[in-house]
Amino acid sequence: MKKKTAELFASTIFLVVGIAISSGGWYAYQSQKKFVAIAQKMPGVVKALEYRGSRKSGGSNYPVVEFQTPEGKTVSFRSDVGSNPSSYDVGEQVEVLYNPSHPNEAKLTGFWNLWGLATIFAGLGSVFMIIGIGTMMIFIRHRRMIEEVKMTGQAVELPARIEYTQNKGRKRYYLRSEWLNPGDRKMYLFDSASISYDPTPFMEGRSVRVWYDPHNPQNRYYVDTSFLPEKA
Repeated sequence: MKKKTAELFASTIFLVVGIAISSGGWYAYQSQKKFVAIAQKMPGVVKALEYRGSRKSGGSNYPVVEFQTPEGKTVSFRSDVGSNPSSYDVGEQVEVLYNPSHPNEAKLTGFWNLWGLATIFAGLGSVFMIIGIGTMMIFIRHRRMIEEVKMTGQAVELPARIEYTQNKGRKRYYLRSEWLNPGDRKMYLFDSASISYDPTPFMEGRSVRVWYDPHNPQNRYYVDTSFLPEKA
């Protein structure tokens, strides 16, 4: 139960983070859309390439661009978008969009220069939301299946043995029961949800109740571990 609660909490976090990132992307898109609506286009020239970042871990070259307004004012700005290797050469002629009221608010034309930030935010936010919604739907379907099986299925008391999985030195325990279905004469394995501690002290002389769907016992079942204490 605790694992499922933790999964629900994690899916909620993914969903909230995804919504927050996507909202940031929408804000970036709207802000850029307003800028493009009022911006004027002027020719410019790449005067330098500014390297930002660590030489060991890697960095990017950001073009420093210079252009003149119709009033003859020379404006220089560094692009927000860099790359390695550089997408521009020193001396290269480029197109600039700038705010006539605030000429220092300028950007190079091109999709990534204008819409790159909004695109990255939207893509990253979508990934988080898909993971969050997907995990939440799995949780909801699992809980619904348990309720349906407990209401319309059948129950059997079975002996159980303690198994565990280990990942990076951390053990997760679960209970496993075997059941020979008298109807189809097939053996079925029923595994409980994972348990964060070793339940051995609480299993001596105990059996477990397994609820199952008689039409699909292999996939639709629930091992009741509610008799185990909650870990402090």
